[in-house]
Amino acid sequence: DLKEYNLLHEERKQWWAEWLAAAGVKGVEDWRGTLFHNHLAIEAAEAGQGFALGDQILCTDSLLEGWLKRPFALDMKDHGNYWIVRAKASKETAPARSFREWLMSEMADTNRKYAALKAAQLKAAGR
Repeated sequence: DLKEYNLLHEERKQWWAEWLAAAGVKGVEDWRGTLFHNHLAIEAAEAGQGFALGDQILCTDSLLEGWLKRPFALDMKDHGNYWIVRAKASKETAPARSFREWLMSEMADTNRKYAALKAAQLKAAGR
């Protein structure tokens, strides 16, 4: 029962309200708990300080390593994007291109890991 646990909030405190409503959970005060910058909320959850809502990019490796557990199957809509930007008039340099290609490769790898992790969780839950 989440009423008994500390809710760890990222910068957007409304995420818990949205998640609790989507999950149909009643009687849990969504505002209570500690407010962190996003990665610190995840680190606090890894340290056993409460429950956090985290995005797949930040949490996939921690889930695979067993530092985090996903006690509920509910996925929420992503609240943001990650962007690589440069001045419109500038050319992409070789180091910038290498960085972009590396980052895109890492993101693809994370997405594959997350898809496999989610499939295993659904299979274990009998879905």
